[in-house]
Amino acid sequence: MLLRGEQATKNLRQENRWPLRSRAVSRSLVISLLLVLMASLGACSDSSRQETQDWKTVLALADAAWRRNDLLEAQSAYLRAARIASWKDDWKGILRAACGTRRIEDARGLYLNTRSVLVLAMIGAERNRSGAGLRAVANAFSAIGEPDAAAMVLSKIEPGWNRSSDDSLDHSALRNCREDGE
Repeated sequence: MLLRGEQATKNLRQENRWPLRSRAVSRSLVISLLLVLMASLGACSDSSRQETQDWKTVLALADAAWRRNDLLEAQSAYLRAARIASWKDDWKGILRAACGTRRIEDARGLYLNTRSVLVLAMIGAERNRSGAGLRAVANAFSAIGEPDAAAMVLSKIEPGWNRSSDDSLDHSALRNCREDGE
Protein backbone atom coordinates (compact mmCIF):
# COMPACT_ATOMS: atom_id res chain seq x y z
CA MET A 1 0.00 0.00 0.00
CA LEU A 2 1.38 3.38 -1.07
CA LEU A 3 1.51 6.23 1.32
CA ARG A 4 -0.08 9.47 0.43
CA GLY A 5 3.25 11.26 -0.32
CA GLU A 6 4.56 8.36 -2.41
CA GLN A 7 1.31 8.23 -4.40
CA ALA A 8 1.53 11.96 -5.08
CA THR A 9 5.14 11.59 -6.26
CA LYS A 10 4.19 8.68 -8.54
CA ASN A 11 1.29 10.70 -10.00
CA LEU A 12 3.56 13.70 -10.51
CA ARG A 13 6.14 11.60 -12.37
CA GLN A 14 3.45 10.16 -14.66
CA GLU A 15 2.01 13.61 -15.35
CA ASN A 16 5.45 15.06 -16.19
CA ARG A 17 6.47 12.34 -18.64
CA TRP A 18 4.72 13.98 -21.56
CA PRO A 19 6.44 17.35 -21.11
CA LEU A 20 9.80 15.58 -20.84
CA ARG A 21 9.16 13.67 -24.04
CA SER A 22 7.89 16.83 -25.66
CA ARG A 23 11.03 18.74 -24.65
CA ALA A 24 13.26 15.96 -25.94
CA VAL A 25 11.43 15.92 -29.27
CA SER A 26 11.51 19.71 -29.57
CA ARG A 27 15.22 19.83 -28.70
CA SER A 28 16.09 17.20 -31.26
CA LEU A 29 13.91 19.02 -33.81
CA VAL A 30 15.67 22.31 -33.11
CA ILE A 31 19.08 20.66 -33.32
CA SER A 32 18.12 18.98 -36.59
CA LEU A 33 16.91 22.27 -38.04
CA LEU A 34 20.12 24.01 -36.97
CA LEU A 35 22.20 21.28 -38.59
CA VAL A 36 20.21 21.58 -41.82
CA LEU A 37 20.59 25.36 -41.73
CA MET A 38 24.34 25.14 -41.12
CA ALA A 39 24.71 22.60 -43.91
CA SER A 40 22.77 24.76 -46.34
CA LEU A 41 24.76 27.85 -45.39
CA GLY A 42 27.94 25.88 -45.81
CA ALA A 43 26.82 24.77 -49.24
CA CYS A 44 25.99 28.34 -50.18
CA SER A 45 29.33 29.67 -49.02
CA ASP A 46 31.13 26.95 -50.98
CA SER A 47 29.22 27.86 -54.11
CA SER A 48 30.02 31.55 -53.61
CA ARG A 49 33.68 30.61 -53.46
CA GLN A 50 33.32 29.54 -57.05
CA GLU A 51 33.33 33.20 -58.06
CA THR A 52 35.06 33.59 -61.36
CA GLN A 53 36.14 37.14 -60.68
CA ASP A 54 39.72 37.79 -59.76
CA TRP A 55 40.33 40.11 -56.82
CA LYS A 56 42.12 42.52 -59.16
CA THR A 57 38.98 42.93 -61.25
CA VAL A 58 36.85 43.56 -58.16
CA LEU A 59 39.47 45.97 -56.82
CA ALA A 60 39.31 47.91 -60.09
CA LEU A 61 35.52 48.11 -59.70
CA ALA A 62 35.99 49.38 -56.15
CA ASP A 63 38.46 52.04 -57.29
CA ALA A 64 36.02 53.13 -60.02
CA ALA A 65 33.22 53.41 -57.45
CA TRP A 66 35.56 55.46 -55.23
CA ARG A 67 36.28 57.85 -58.10
CA ARG A 68 32.49 58.22 -58.69
CA ASN A 69 32.17 59.00 -54.97
CA ASP A 70 29.89 55.96 -54.53
CA LEU A 71 31.31 55.09 -51.12
CA LEU A 72 28.85 52.34 -50.30
CA GLU A 73 29.57 50.47 -53.53
CA ALA A 74 33.31 51.06 -53.12
CA GLN A 75 33.30 49.70 -49.56
CA SER A 76 31.31 46.65 -50.64
CA ALA A 77 33.65 45.97 -53.55
CA TYR A 78 36.80 46.41 -51.44
CA LEU A 79 35.47 43.90 -48.92
CA ARG A 80 34.49 41.51 -51.72
CA ALA A 81 38.00 41.81 -53.21
CA ALA A 82 39.48 41.04 -49.78
CA ARG A 83 37.24 37.98 -49.46
CA ILE A 84 38.22 36.65 -52.90
CA ALA A 85 41.92 37.27 -52.22
CA SER A 86 41.65 35.52 -48.85
CA TRP A 87 40.13 32.45 -50.51
CA LYS A 88 43.20 32.36 -52.72
CA ASP A 89 45.46 33.04 -49.72
CA ASP A 90 46.83 36.11 -51.52
CA TRP A 91 48.00 38.54 -48.85
CA LYS A 92 48.86 41.18 -51.46
CA GLY A 93 45.28 41.34 -52.66
CA ILE A 94 43.94 41.43 -49.13
CA LEU A 95 46.34 44.23 -48.24
CA ARG A 96 45.40 46.26 -51.30
CA ALA A 97 41.72 45.88 -50.39
CA ALA A 98 42.50 47.02 -46.84
CA CYS A 99 44.21 50.10 -48.24
CA GLY A 100 41.05 50.85 -50.21
CA THR A 101 38.83 50.53 -47.17
CA ARG A 102 41.17 52.86 -45.32
CA ARG A 103 40.42 55.63 -47.80
CA ILE A 104 36.73 55.32 -47.09
CA GLU A 105 37.11 55.08 -43.33
CA ASP A 106 39.57 57.98 -43.05
CA ALA A 107 36.72 60.46 -42.68
CA ARG A 108 35.36 58.71 -39.58
CA GLY A 109 38.70 57.57 -38.22
CA LEU A 110 37.22 54.29 -36.97
CA TYR A 111 38.93 51.85 -39.36
CA LEU A 112 36.72 48.92 -38.31
CA ASN A 113 36.74 47.18 -41.70
CA THR A 114 40.33 48.16 -42.34
CA ARG A 115 41.49 46.47 -39.13
CA SER A 116 39.56 43.30 -39.95
CA VAL A 117 40.95 43.11 -43.47
CA LEU A 118 44.47 43.83 -42.22
CA VAL A 119 44.18 40.87 -39.84
CA LEU A 120 43.27 38.70 -42.84
CA ALA A 121 46.30 40.06 -44.70
CA MET A 122 48.50 39.28 -41.71
CA ILE A 123 47.23 35.70 -41.62
CA GLY A 124 47.80 35.31 -45.36
CA ALA A 125 51.32 36.69 -45.18
CA GLU A 126 52.14 34.48 -42.23
CA ARG A 127 50.81 31.38 -44.01
CA ASN A 128 52.96 32.25 -47.01
CA ARG A 129 55.94 32.82 -44.71
CA SER A 130 56.35 36.30 -46.18
CA GLY A 131 58.43 38.68 -44.11
CA ALA A 132 57.84 41.47 -46.62
CA GLY A 133 54.10 40.86 -46.38
CA LEU A 134 54.12 41.09 -42.60
CA ARG A 135 56.22 44.26 -42.77
CA ALA A 136 53.73 45.79 -45.24
CA VAL A 137 50.81 44.86 -42.96
CA ALA A 138 52.67 46.34 -39.97
CA ASN A 139 53.18 49.58 -41.92
CA ALA A 140 49.48 49.69 -42.72
CA PHE A 141 48.59 49.19 -39.04
CA SER A 142 50.98 52.01 -38.12
CA ALA A 143 49.36 54.27 -40.70
CA ILE A 144 45.95 53.90 -39.05
CA GLY A 145 47.39 54.64 -35.61
CA GLU A 146 47.80 51.09 -34.31
CA PRO A 147 51.47 50.85 -33.25
CA ASP A 148 50.79 47.94 -30.88
CA ALA A 149 49.18 45.92 -33.66
CA ALA A 150 52.11 46.79 -35.93
CA ALA A 151 54.59 45.56 -33.31
CA MET A 152 52.63 42.35 -32.88
CA VAL A 153 52.65 41.74 -36.64
CA LEU A 154 56.41 42.37 -36.82
CA SER A 155 56.97 39.91 -33.98
CA LYS A 156 55.51 37.15 -36.15
CA ILE A 157 58.36 37.32 -38.67
CA GLU A 158 60.52 34.22 -38.35
CA PRO A 159 64.28 34.52 -38.92
CA GLY A 160 64.31 31.70 -41.48
CA TRP A 161 61.90 33.41 -43.85
CA ASN A 162 63.65 34.52 -46.99
CA ARG A 163 63.01 37.52 -49.15
CA SER A 164 62.18 35.87 -52.42
CA SER A 165 61.00 37.60 -55.57
CA ASP A 166 57.50 36.49 -54.54
CA ASP A 167 57.68 39.08 -51.78
CA SER A 168 57.94 41.92 -54.29
CA LEU A 169 55.12 44.36 -53.83
CA ASP A 170 53.86 47.26 -55.89
CA HIS A 171 54.25 49.94 -53.23
CA SER A 172 52.51 52.56 -55.37
CA ALA A 173 49.36 50.46 -55.03
CA LEU A 174 49.62 50.77 -51.25
CA ARG A 175 49.84 54.56 -51.11
CA ASN A 176 46.44 54.65 -49.36
CA CYS A 177 47.87 52.70 -46.47
CA ARG A 178 50.71 55.09 -45.82
CA GLU A 179 50.30 57.98 -43.43
CA ASP A 180 50.97 60.38 -46.29
CA GLY A 181 48.38 58.64 -48.51
CA GLU A 182 45.80 60.43 -50.59
